[in-house]
Amino acid sequence: MISIRHEFTYYGPNPHSGDPVVVATLSLCDSPAEVLSLLTVGCRLLKSAYPDWFPSESLHKQSSVAEVAETVVLWSLGALNEVRGCLHEAGTRAEGDGSRIWLGFHHPKVSRLALELGVRSIEHAARSGELDRLAIDKGLAGLWKHCEMHHPDYQACILMEAARALDIPFQPCIVQGRYWQFGWGCRSRLFLESMSNTEGSLGFLMKRSKLLSKQFFAGLGYPVPRHSLVTQSEQLARAADEVGWPCVIKPVADSGGRGVTAGLRNMAELEAAFANARRFTQDIVMVEEHIPGEDHRLMVVEGKLFAVIRREPTSITGDGRSTVAELLAAVNRSRSSNLVRSRYHRPIETDELLAAALWRQGADLDTVLDPGRRIRIRSNANLTTGGVCFDVTQETHPHVRRMAESVALAMGLGTVGIDYITNDIGSSWQLGGAMIEANATPGIDAMIAAGQDPVAVGSAVLAPLPGRVPVVLVVVQAELLGEVQQRLEKEAAEGTGWSCGDRAGVGGMQLEVASAHPWSGVQSLLRHREVERVLAVCTAAMLIRQGMPVDRVERTVVCGTCTVLPDEWLRLVRSRSGSVQVVPVFETSLVHGISRE
Repeated sequence: MISIRHEFTYYGPNPHSGDPVVVATLSLCDSPAEVLSLLTVGCRLLKSAYPDWFPSESLHKQSSVAEVAETVVLWSLGALNEVRGCLHEAGTRAEGDGSRIWLGFHHPKVSRLALELGVRSIEHAARSGELDRLAIDKGLAGLWKHCEMHHPDYQACILMEAARALDIPFQPCIVQGRYWQFGWGCRSRLFLESMSNTEGSLGFLMKRSKLLSKQFFAGLGYPVPRHSLVTQSEQLARAADEVGWPCVIKPVADSGGRGVTAGLRNMAELEAAFANARRFTQDIVMVEEHIPGEDHRLMVVEGKLFAVIRREPTSITGDGRSTVAELLAAVNRSRSSNLVRSRYHRPIETDELLAAALWRQGADLDTVLDPGRRIRIRSNANLTTGGVCFDVTQETHPHVRRMAESVALAMGLGTVGIDYITNDIGSSWQLGGAMIEANATPGIDAMIAAGQDPVAVGSAVLAPLPGRVPVVLVVVQAELLGEVQQRLEKEAAEGTGWSCGDRAGVGGMQLEVASAHPWSGVQSLLRHREVERVLAVCTAAMLIRQGMPVDRVERTVVCGTCTVLPDEWLRLVRSRSGSVQVVPVFETSLVHGISRE
């Protein structure tokens, strides 16, 4: 019924979009008069089933190939962004009896898979008059596995939204990795979640071990809870005697609240919690003194306390009619796998830990709570396990602020989240409270869950380095590529990255560039911290086939009167260039700073 044919994969600006996109043509295989009404039914079923993926103005349109095309690309964009993804581009344009469609990508194969799944879903609904949710869910599960591998995680997405607002370019750094680069060349920073390559490595090592971070805090003269290390259940009684009741158990080297159980009051609870911790690690487990009070995340960015977030386990309040399970379902209705839409509040799972937390409060999932009775449904407050967040930055005592900033400075970490427990964040740490651990990759989503602006949060973490270096695009005739390559190898100045055809280099040093895509050479150059400027040389045919190498260039130089760009590409180049110059022949001296002379 529907034919979709891939045409181009553009890694930079092109006549359809300023972002990387895959471009395809969509047409109807059969007579439009025979199948269009059926496909319209399929489109509207899909829109009704996934309303969050469509803007309201797209929900009602007259039957047309354009509606089919628009439904396919918007549904595909929604699917790509649902679990992981920071994509914005999806569009259509009528072309003959069909439509040209384009869709943004982090990895082109994944976006093409999304388009194919959208087409199959509409076709099945058109034939049967109903959606095959089982097949769609299976297809989405497979798609999202690819997204988890190739798309940015939610913290990288926060940084990307800030980068867009600040006009900071970004690109993946390692294929199938969680590392993303913000800025170019000498003005770039590489991030793993919220931690960059400018962080102190010793601080990162201490972050990985709860034991080391505790020892470090104590060495600075700050309070930490008593603790004892165990490797087997036979050691639990001795550990409990050392730290006292109530106590907490946690893996030494894990994070995100996995394997953590707090408020343990007897050996039976401690042994059950130890068994749960063993689900997450076979290494050392820590039994820790339970410090009364609320869990606070002290967020320090570039040496200054940026935010203090109080984290609490999610609570439910009885109404005298609803069971715990029904109250929990009501909480989960506002939470989804789309963390952006749910403001980073995760759905709460009904697992063994939840059952244990309820049991300690004399309840289970079938209990009907008395009106006004409030219970917590987990013992730990981590956002990743369903906790809620509150911004208490303005209430924080100056001593707590100074403590957090001094720890970050001593650790050499630009962005760090310090876990601190106290009954009163407005009081000095000298009057009660204790430092628990430090996180070099703190969840900056906690600040957004507490109500802060995502762009402000991401901007603070990115600052101050990321930015652009000058990029000059040179368009030459195909027969001149070899000569230009040789000249660049001899004449390019230190600090100049150059890409010409399938070759690239920094100064006089040629690089071996993997041909992952047509502009791999330019992407490689932008990863070099010593690169201060980039020269990208291509032919008119390469430009039309590949798109521009980056979103914006300082200057475009067109060499040779025989080098002609079609009007739509010439308009694109002019809109994405600081200036455009036409010269008779290529000379490195045309571009300031490129030549060694």
